[in-house]
This record gives sequence, structure tokens and C-alpha cells, in this order.
Amino acid sequence: GGWVRFSAVALLAEIYASAGDVDKAIPLLRIWSFPDKAAELDGQSLVHFHVLGAEIFAQLGQPEEARAYLDFLEARPSDQHSHDIRCLLAMAHALHHQAEGRSAEAKAMAAEAMALVQAMPRSERTLAPRFWCRAADLASAHGQWEQAYRLLERYRRLEQEKKRDMVAVRRV
Repeated sequence: GGWVRFSAVALLAEIYASAGDVDKAIPLLRIWSFPDKAAELDGQSLVHFHVLGAEIFAQLGQPEEARAYLDFLEARPSDQHSHDIRCLLAMAHALHHQAEGRSAEAKAMAAEAMALVQAMPRSERTLAPRFWCRAADLASAHGQWEQAYRLLERYRRLEQEKKRDMVAVRRV
């Protein structure tokens, strides 16, 4: 039914965003966001999809659109959010603050996102690689050049590890 279709759309939007093809993710976000019957959908997919919307629109410099996604998420129970969702949501808030020109708040939320990552061992491997790019962008915007470089190095290392893992899987 509808929840399977929605979950597939959410996954497709994530794939597009992870590939850097947000132009293909945006129509999916515009059509499938803010469903009337949200209770009938998979909760994690619904939350992840709306975190993605907040992230994309904030990154594109559209804070009003990003705020609508964040408001939708704030109206939902957060006690069941996965660790990855909490990290991504904190980063989406940081990007939203940055898009609105609130650098101090953006810096604080980015630090919170990074603290969440540090609190959970191996979570860096489960987060979408663009998380690290977004964190590096924010660090750079705040003049934290060494931190931005370290974050980009982490991103590059994780991407190399994933490629090695994919090669190993293909050999099996």
C-alpha cells in the first residue's frame, strides 16, 4: 500500500541527495511531504524524509521551506528517533540557522550534531557521507579551517572504505 510506496520514494530521494542530484529529490519532496495520513506511514521513513527536506532546502538557502520541514518534525514524537536521525536532525537545524544568518546558533547546533556522533561508536559509518560534507561546510563558514579539513578527510576516508567494502562484496 501507501506506506510501501512512500518508503520507496523516501529511499529514492535519499539516493538522489547522496549522489548530489538534489534537482531530482526536490520534486519528490514537493509531492510527498507533509502527508495528511502520516500515521499510516512508516515512522522512520517519514521522519528521515522530512529531515532530508529540511537539510536540502536549508542548504539551498531557502530557510522558510526548511522551517516547514522542521516544524513538521517538531510536531512528531522524538522519543523513537534513531541515533542517525538525531544526528541528521541536529545538522539540519544547524544548516537552517546558517541559512537564516544565525551563525552562533548554527555553530552550536553543528557542535551538538558532532557530539551526538561521538556519543555512539561506529555511527560515523552509518551516517550519509554528505553529513560530513555539510559539517565541513559549516566549519568552513565559521572560519574553522582545520576542523573543516579534518571533516573532509573523514568523508574521504569513509568513502574509500565503502569502495573497498563494495569491491569485497563483489568478490563474494
